Amino acid sequence: MLNDLHRKHHDGSPIRGDFRLTGYSERQQDDGGLQGVLTLEDASGRYSQIIADEDPSPIREFRCPGLVRGVIQPVTDDLHTKAIVLSMEEIGVDDVDNGAALLPRAECADQALPALQTVIAFNASISTPELRSFLNRVMLDEEIAYPLMSQSAGSKSAHPYKGGLLAHGTDWLDEAGQLARLTFPVSKLGGRSRDLVTVTQLGYLFHDLYRAILDELDVTFSDRFLGKLMLRMLAPHLDWLAQQNPGFARDLRTLLLPEDEPSGVSKQMHLARNIIRWCDNQRQARDLARAWARQVGEPAANDPVVEMPMSPWTVSHV
Repeated sequence: MLNDLHRKHHDGSPIRGDFRLTGYSERQQDDGGLQGVLTLEDASGRYSQIIADEDPSPIREFRCPGLVRGVIQPVTDDLHTKAIVLSMEEIGVDDVDNGAALLPRAECADQALPALQTVIAFNASISTPELRSFLNRVMLDEEIAYPLMSQSAGSKSAHPYKGGLLAHGTDWLDEAGQLARLTFPVSKLGGRSRDLVTVTQLGYLFHDLYRAILDELDVTFSDRFLGKLMLRMLAPHLDWLAQQNPGFARDLRTLLLPEDEPSGVSKQMHLARNIIRWCDNQRQARDLARAWARQVGEPAANDPVVEMPMSPWTVSHV
């Protein structure tokens, strides 16, 4: 959205949206009045010449860095586009429409930009308010989101580059959603189907989140330990979700822990775990096939290892 301001021939229409306010200063004008100068950021970029011509005192009181919602008017002057604040208000995490869209472009490795767009689209697709707000909160947690965008998925993974961890979590995110829709059909589950699909995709997105803090450690940990570690990383946001909808929080905690107590896991979450495991296995098989193709000098196929949709179990739905 902010990248529109870098275009030399912007059409002049106002830009409306949520932004990160990451810089604020004031300068004196010729008439003695004060002019506010803002720096705003979002997933499309950063812009530091946004002017508050009228009384800037309300913006002066905003938290910086912080979150704002506003309307800014692009103005072209000497072939350079700047922007003037038409309206702006401070907002909180619960007011944000799409947390992923507010991730700073500067914090995202170039190779992870397609994965960032995938997360933004997924965030926008979530229609259940509690689950969307949960993802918003995680995406606005810098201790989680910034490592996702900048760290590799490990030197032995198929994503050993900066930002590979985000690519690792989004590679088969859409396929996980397709399988979940087949497994949890609307015809049998009604509105619950939509939520099960979203929960399954959230589980896939964060299934290897532990790599954000264990990257490159040459130590083997148990699945139980890794699951507990991910729950600890997400604890504040899962606790918030539990206050809004205990069932959603319980399901997500189930998906992040290994299946060592199947008797305590619902059939739906057992199937959701299978979807996540199957998609991860298929991704690994595809990556191994591509690596082998490169090694022997043959073109690597880009198609999935198996055609979608296809059920990985004898039980195809509930």
